[in-house]
Amino acid sequence: MSNRISSIISHVISPAASEAAAVNIVYASRPKWPLPASFDAESSKEQRHPKSTLRIAVLDSSFNPPTLAHQALAQTADPLDQSKSQPFDARLLLLSVRNADKALKPGDATFTQRAEMMIELAHGMEDQSRPDADPSLTNVAVGVIDEPTFVGKSTKLLKFLKQRVESFSTGGEDRTDIPKFQLSFIMGYDTLIRFFNPRFYDSENGMHHSLNRFFATAEEGNGEGSSIVWSRRGALTDGQTASKEDEAKFFDREDIKQYVESGKIKMLDIGEYEMKLSSTDVRGGVKKADQDVEASSVVWKTMCPRRVVQYIEENGLYKEQ
Repeated sequence: MSNRISSIISHVISPAASEAAAVNIVYASRPKWPLPASFDAESSKEQRHPKSTLRIAVLDSSFNPPTLAHQALAQTADPLDQSKSQPFDARLLLLSVRNADKALKPGDATFTQRAEMMIELAHGMEDQSRPDADPSLTNVAVGVIDEPTFVGKSTKLLKFLKQRVESFSTGGEDRTDIPKFQLSFIMGYDTLIRFFNPRFYDSENGMHHSLNRFFATAEEGNGEGSSIVWSRRGALTDGQTASKEDEAKFFDREDIKQYVESGKIKMLDIGEYEMKLSSTDVRGGVKKADQDVEASSVVWKTMCPRRVVQYIEENGLYKEQ
């Protein structure tokens, strides 16, 4: 599997790759992901009930490594869907091989290793799913993308998804009705701050234009109709903790308030323990345990899903930083 994943990632990041090749899937729980189970090969035509719009939860992160916080975010329900009448239809764990503010460092897991850990995370989500649970928890994929910004990711993902679903149609009686796609990007508060930071755009005016295209629906102005679901984090990228006053000031900005009030930016609570977890602490914990077996050697293991812990140990990751 490693060779196949490495080949896919190399193709995605190749300078010669076309825009269409900037996104690819390395794992999908169903052959016709993101279509629901009714489109599986064993399902009859009468069992298929295509929806006009498929709602997809996208967790884009470094996954270095995946923690229980990633798992909680990946499994979240739409905070506005209190009646559970409109759950997500599918989920995507997305690895960006070219982030706007992060680069590979010595001791980091390779992109291939991260993708493999993401697959373990996806398998764990499937293992935990109950018959009465959200069906999207068993309709999950792991993808890679060569695009540093969320606005760009939305555009490329929508194009990729349309082409992918179109490829399932064989014409004639078996033709699949092509749905529209609505993406909900799930992120921590620290990432949300960067999303609204002009330094990640060509200019402040360029940022507002890009955000309008990202959030607006086709009916509102030829937009993409994507949204954001965010969660509090124990600490920001610089190690500082955001107070509720900081949050209130941030969301009171005119360029942000409009999206909150329209329900296009929604908050979720993943729990006090999970919100404090970080991949940085896991990496540090692995290194510390390797250097001193007496020093809280099992603490880091409580921060990651069981399958990810097993992968880290079997592959000897993060022992050298």
